[in-house]
Amino acid sequence: MNTIIKQPKILNNSFTKRIIALQNSGYDHDFLINSNGLLCLQNNHNFPACSISLTVIDQVYDALESCFKYIHLIETCNGEKGILVANCILTRQSAFWKFQHRGTSIIKDIKILKRELSL
Repeated sequence: MNTIIKQPKILNNSFTKRIIALQNSGYDHDFLINSNGLLCLQNNHNFPACSISLTVIDQVYDALESCFKYIHLIETCNGEKGILVANCILTRQSAFWKFQHRGTSIIKDIKILKRELSL
């Protein structure tokens, strides 16, 4: 009888290592984009786009979703530091900032933002 031994696959190895390294260097908060700007998942604080510093630092392949993700470093106005992982590169020129600074919910801007984020 032949026995097949399956080795477990290591998925997102470089992605996971990069996130852990950033967390170990002080970027220990996780952020998500919401309609009010950025939401910190650890303390549930919302930060408008104008109150954060955002830097794209890496592109990693997400094997689970079979696409590339972009790692952004976030520094807030009150000193919290963390990570935002998105499907696109967010810059001051992206629809995210234009939408946040306009302060109105214009359908065109929402469609552009959703397209950029692949929502």
